[in-house]
Formats: sequence, structure tokens, C-alpha cells
Amino acid sequence: MLGPLMVPCQYHFCYISPMTQKLQFKLRLDEELHDLIKSAADASNQSINTEVTKRLQNSFTAGRIENADYIDAREAREISSQALADGYSVLMLKCMKLIGDAARQGNTEVLVDTGYSEISPSIETDIIQPVKDKLESLGYQTELDGSTMKVGF
Repeated sequence: MLGPLMVPCQYHFCYISPMTQKLQFKLRLDEELHDLIKSAADASNQSINTEVTKRLQNSFTAGRIENADYIDAREAREISSQALADGYSVLMLKCMKLIGDAARQGNTEVLVDTGYSEISPSIETDIIQPVKDKLESLGYQTELDGSTMKVGF
């Protein structure tokens, strides 16, 4: 089996995987950003590579939306799906950070603003409820009051 083929990119060298025919290159990230990406990837049961690729692709889709008069239904579904997937990761990370902060201060509960002024059925079923389910599986008590989630431990 052949190893990766090194090819010149504009200012550096990239590698092309013989199996996937995709470019590979090194990327430098701050540890905090890497941790956020890893948490989002873990939450959506994807690899870090898939998470980064998906987010990069979506950033270009979002740019097209801002510069276009219309989008087709497929793009709208992709954007909505990504927003729901990202929403779970973002809310779960926010909960974990606030729980850690509260515990270090000697508190046994925390109020988490979900960030949603109106909670639609899709936000409730795809973001809020999965976060509550995960927290409860970890032994926390949760209660939703409007857009605020009370988490006890």
C-alpha cells in the first residue's frame, strides 16, 4: 500500500490520502478551541475531522445566505439541522461550565439561561430535552421554567 502523497499547496505542502483522495494538512488550534470542537464532536458522535469539516462547509453556506435573495429548501434544512445539532453541544457545554463554577463556590444548584427566548417544539425535542436527559443520566435534577433550566446536584 502506498503512503500519503505529498503535493505542494499554495504556501505549504499537503498530503493526499491514497484511500480517500482527500487533502490532509496540519492545523494549529488553541487548546480551548480544540476542547470546544472535541466536545461538539463527542456530543454528535462524530470525529473531530468530521465536525471541523461540517462546520467549515456550513460557514460557506451561511455566507451564501447572507449574500443571496433566496435559498433552496435543501439548504434551509441543512442550516436548521446544523443549528439544532450545535444547540445541544452549546447548551451542554454551558451547563457543565456553570455547574462546575457553582460547585466550586459551594452551591448545589444553578440556573442556566438556555439562550432561547421562545422554545419551539423542535428546540424542545432536539436540544432542551436531550440536555435534560443527559444531565439526569449523570445524576442531576432538572426543571425547565420558561427559557431557564434549574439544575440541582
